[in-house]
Amino acid sequence: MSTVITVVTEAFTRVVGEPPIWGADTTPADVESWGSLVHVQLVFEIEQALGIRLPEHVLTGRTTFGALVEAAESAVKAAEAA
Repeated sequence: MSTVITVVTEAFTRVVGEPPIWGADTTPADVESWGSLVHVQLVFEIEQALGIRLPEHVLTGRTTFGALVEAAESAVKAAEAA
C-alpha cells in the first residue's frame, strides 16, 4: 500500500470512523458519519499529514474515498516536482 493511501486511510478512520462499506467508490451517502463538517475535517487532516493542499473541488464537491486518494497522490506529486 502506498504511503498516500495509508495516510488517507488512517485519516479517514480517525475522522470518519470505520465505514460499513469500504472501497474506492465509498461516498458520504454510504457512511452516516461522513457529513459536510466531517468532510472538512477529513480534508484538513489529509493536508496536514501529507504537507499538501488539496484542490478546492475536493473540499466542496461530492467525492469518493478513491477520489480523495487520487487528489492526494496528485498533490504530493506536484509538491515533489516544485
